[in-house]
This record gives sequence, structure tokens and C-alpha cells, in this order.
Amino acid sequence: MISQETDPPVIFSVDEQNNIVLTEGSWCTFAEQNDGDHLADVLGDSLWDHISDPGMRLFYQGLIGEIREKKLKYISYLYRCDGPQEQRLYRMLVEQNDRGVIRFTSFLEHFSANTQAAYEVYTATEFDLHICPKCMKVLVEDIWIDICEALTAHEILKENMFFKFTLSECPCT
Repeated sequence: MISQETDPPVIFSVDEQNNIVLTEGSWCTFAEQNDGDHLADVLGDSLWDHISDPGMRLFYQGLIGEIREKKLKYISYLYRCDGPQEQRLYRMLVEQNDRGVIRFTSFLEHFSANTQAAYEVYTATEFDLHICPKCMKVLVEDIWIDICEALTAHEILKENMFFKFTLSECPCT
């Protein structure tokens, strides 16, 4: 079980080709506790080989692209990562260095035990997130915005729900 007080953050970095070049902190512990033993040794692998959901992959491709295109030094956002036994709220810090390496650091913000009933609500709640595959903007409150703004200003990943990504063309076309 992850402990906010004692466990270091979960950290990984990708190079300019989006290959995983570093894992540290609680990376291996987190992978093992979430049935991801196969993720213990991922150095040199493409990040995209380890994001199985096509919508989530597109979302993170857009996020990384936006960070690099805008030359952002960092962004920080909250996201949920619950399991059958735990409710977890993390803060993700995404930092870019001068060589194009992007470092993802997840800090545990809140942890509590989960009940089966709460977990069933979590798995049954689905949020339809519209993303434009051309400009990589997302639809939030009827407005198409950049992914970084959706994460930071609107905290779209903070809620306790699963996401269903829907490819939708925005007015950019």
C-alpha cells in the first residue's frame, strides 16, 4: 500500500522521441501494486507502447506536443488513480528541460481506503471527453481549449470517473 508520508513520488522521463529514459522513486512499487509487474523494466521503450487506451494515448500525445510546442517549462495538475482497495488523488508535475526531455512526477495528495460500493460507482461512472485529432484541443463546457488549460484551469482529470475519449472535429477544420 502506498503511503503519502513515506513513499517517494512516482517518476519517469521521456526523451525527445518519447522513449522512456528514466524511472525512479516509487515507479516499481507502484507498478507492482497495480498489476503492472511488466512495467518494472521499461527503459528504452516508447511511452506509446505502454498506454493501451487509444484515446488516452492521443490525449498524452497532445499534452506532450503542446508542452514542447509552447516551450513550457512545467505544468501541474490533479488526477485520480483509484483502485479496488484505495482512493488516490495525485498531483502530476510535468517538467521539460532544455534538451527536450520531459519528466513526469506524481505526488500522492490524498489517500483513503476504498469500499467495494465506492469502487463500483467509480467503474460505472463514465465521462465523455471530446478531443480534436487535428488540433489536439478538448471540449470543456462547450468551448474547445488546449489540453494544458483543461488540465490546470479546469482540472478535468480530478474527478472520480473513467474517461471515454471521443474523436470530434472542432471548428479548426
